[in-house]
Amino acid sequence: ISDELKQAGYSVIKVKTKKVTRQPAPPFITSTLQQEAWRKLHFSAKQTMATAQQLYEGLPIGDEGRVGLITYMRTDSTRVARSAIVEAREVISNKYGSQFIPPHARFFIGRVKGAQEAHEAIRPTKIRREPSLIKSHLTAAQFRLYELIWKRMVASQMSAALFDNTTVDIKARCSASRTEYLFRTSCSVNTFPGFIILYTEGKDEVEREEGKSSLLPQLEGLFQIILVEPDAD
Repeated sequence: ISDELKQAGYSVIKVKTKKVTRQPAPPFITSTLQQEAWRKLHFSAKQTMATAQQLYEGLPIGDEGRVGLITYMRTDSTRVARSAIVEAREVISNKYGSQFIPPHARFFIGRVKGAQEAHEAIRPTKIRREPSLIKSHLTAAQFRLYELIWKRMVASQMSAALFDNTTVDIKARCSASRTEYLFRTSCSVNTFPGFIILYTEGKDEVEREEGKSSLLPQLEGLFQIILVEPDAD
């Protein structure tokens, strides 16, 4: 097949583009915090929970004194207090502009069956307490985890991200054998960043490889393309 493809003629036979909306993830629960801290920070579950415990119990923050920086870190609820949502929307408006705020506040329904609603999701106790404002009072690990929690919470109340997803069908025709092969490639072009201007979920290595996409040029109509190098993989 490889030899045939080297001699084949290639043409784009179909281009299809559709609009796609991507919504932000909810604030952290215990399990998602551990997963994301591993993916983004390479923290073990033990290190994540120990550091979160320190942020929860409180740390000296300048003139504020000792302050608990996050809500309780052992929870399976994505519920967030209305006051925190209002505060998050104010921070987004001031920092990014009104176009990054959805028309209505976003309330998440617990994904875990039988979730205990006594506790909220894991979030900063004060959304206006941006990570950069307290960095000098935290260790490197404390700052990185607090920043992760803060970004996830704020992003959860931001506008959706918008994409143009394009799929291209390419026909390869081998004149010698009169055999035809059909190939398909796709890509996503971000047309409005929304929440991803601040935060995107991490992915495991396998997911990251599978989710890779390349930028495609503007393709209109039927035209010829050239094979540069066949990849047996």
